[in-house]
Amino acid sequence: MVSLVWAGVAVLAASAFKVWLLPRWRGADGERRVARTLDRTFGEVLHDIVIPDGRGGLTQIDHIALTSAGLLVVETKRYSGAIFGQRYDAEWTQRLRGRSYRFQNPLRQNYLHVSAIEALGLGVPVIGRVVFAGSAIFPRGLPEGVSRLAELPLDLRRLAIGPQVPAGYRQAWHDLTAVARTDRSTRRRHLALVRQKKPHGLRFGNVAVTVLISLAPVFIALWWLRSMPLALDRLLRDEPEPASPVLFDVLPQPALSALRIGAPDGPTTSAQRQPSAESEAAASPPAGRQAARSVAEITWAEPAVARDAACHEATVSVLYDDSIGNRTRRDRICRIAPSGEPQARD
Repeated sequence: MVSLVWAGVAVLAASAFKVWLLPRWRGADGERRVARTLDRTFGEVLHDIVIPDGRGGLTQIDHIALTSAGLLVVETKRYSGAIFGQRYDAEWTQRLRGRSYRFQNPLRQNYLHVSAIEALGLGVPVIGRVVFAGSAIFPRGLPEGVSRLAELPLDLRRLAIGPQVPAGYRQAWHDLTAVARTDRSTRRRHLALVRQKKPHGLRFGNVAVTVLISLAPVFIALWWLRSMPLALDRLLRDEPEPASPVLFDVLPQPALSALRIGAPDGPTTSAQRQPSAESEAAASPPAGRQAARSVAEITWAEPAVARDAACHEATVSVLYDDSIGNRTRRDRICRIAPSGEPQARD
């Protein structure tokens, strides 16, 4: 059961990483790399801004730079594999590991961004560019308006797009920065508008990840219930706690004294193994000394109980040190028969 739970957690984590986290991380990494290139090339650049789209809504733009040719609007894509598509196609195709995937033509997507900038009426030319920051290749050649990140500075110089900005473009840039928004509330409103336009826009993978994340508490609860201690499990099922096995009973002080008497600290010699009158007298104190014993022994009122306790003490002494003296004392007190079984006591 525990292995099944861990397998479910592993599948959940792998699916969430591959379908939900990995594409977002790759997209953010591609945008950071393009941003560094634009910052090195131009003096004035804005990244990840939200502006009005000119149709009553909002649109998000990856990068805008102030250049000698006007405002450069850049859309970043990070793909791998082979990309097939032309400038005016509605969709392009990605071929990766023997499979094909279709996605929206990024030139059409960026054209909406260019139109939103033009709708602001800034009075300067607006240029669109799509930059691929991943390892994608274009077997049929790059469509017009597309650059790979490594070739972006060269493409811009070839198009005479440089950092020398005419004086009239500064005011347009100032007006644009006044309109651009980067706060969270504007981003949330933009996402809400996107969801309204595309209520079924979530891919199946994202839906699957959402379901798996919803089931995560169930996997965690099953794992916890399986791994909690047995005592808590019995408590939840209202079962009595079983008695713990007792290896040695707790002995009163006289028994501990007997252990010390019958178990010398050093190795047992042959002289110590021979029973003697002195050892017998020490092992069986006279009745006159009974009053000097501990309170725990005084509470033994029944003679049978007292004999059982003395037999128990003698047996423990043998377990502690299996000497002839201890065995003789045990046999005498417990009255062991030759067969090894205790005799009936009156």
